Order: sequence, then C-alpha cells, then structure tokens
Amino acid sequence: MNPSRRHGQLLIHDRNEMTMQTRVQGCLGGIVMVLTMLVGTSSLAAETISVEVRSISADQRPHEIDESLADLEPQLEGAFDDYKSFELVERHSMTLEKGESSSQTLPEGSTIRLTFEGWRDDMIELDLEIADKLSTTLRASPGSTFFQAGLDYEDGILIVAITVGGEPPK
Repeated sequence: MNPSRRHGQLLIHDRNEMTMQTRVQGCLGGIVMVLTMLVGTSSLAAETISVEVRSISADQRPHEIDESLADLEPQLEGAFDDYKSFELVERHSMTLEKGESSSQTLPEGSTIRLTFEGWRDDMIELDLEIADKLSTTLRASPGSTFFQAGLDYEDGILIVAITVGGEPPK
C-alpha cells in the first residue's frame, strides 16, 4: 500500500484498486463513446443514400455488351430490344444527404441533376432533371436501377442507368 497525505489526513491507496478503477472507468467511457457513435451513425445513415450514375451508349451494331454492364444485361436487353450493342461510357458514384443535389455533365453534353428528397414508405424519393428536357420525381427501392433514355448519342442513344442504395429510417 502506498500512503499519501491530503489536507492533514492519511489516505491509503491500493495500487491494484486504483488500476482496476481506472480500467473500469476507461471501459465505461469507451462503451459510451461507441454507443454514441452507433446512434449517431444510424440516424445519419437514414438521411444518406448512395447513387451510381452510368452513361451507356446503345446502338444497332451486332450484339455486344460491355463486360462492366453484366449486372444490367437482362434489363438492358428487355427494355431496349431495338438496340443490340451496349457500351459503358462513364460511371459516377456519389453520396447524397437529404435535400442535397449533385450535377454532372452527360457525355452528349446535357447536365443531369439529382436531388435526394428523403424517404417515403421505405422508398427513396429522388428528383431528376436533365437540362431543360426532363424534370421528374422518382421513387425507387434501395438497390434498384432505373433508366432514362432517348438522348441522341453517336450512332444511337444514350441510356442513363441510375442505381440507388441506402437504409430507410427505422
């Protein structure tokens, strides 16, 4: 035991007791910090989504699909049966918070703007604007991909594939 004096009183401290008390306090502080981070992260996650925008060239050339579009192949062939060849031109990924917008220039020159409006019935609500050609609000389930097509591009059209992800608020 290690004696010490404080204001005229003799105090006796056991080093093991102090070490154990310090460890317990440290662990409790760490647990509180982790819980605070988890609670903060879950509420932040509910207000944030991921968005991937893929610009795809589609034309009449003989059947050819870019390997990087393998996950979309059945959807592309089904939705755009007049076109046989699909090639990825650009890919952009972003994270949007509620109320936040992101704009990009598409390969054919027009600007696309996406705004995350929030969640409605476990669906992501996203405003989509393409130059002065289109302005709409979409509702999509997390993990889904939707297409916007019809812009002239090279010898065919430009297809914009937008994939959204996120966790709805609890």
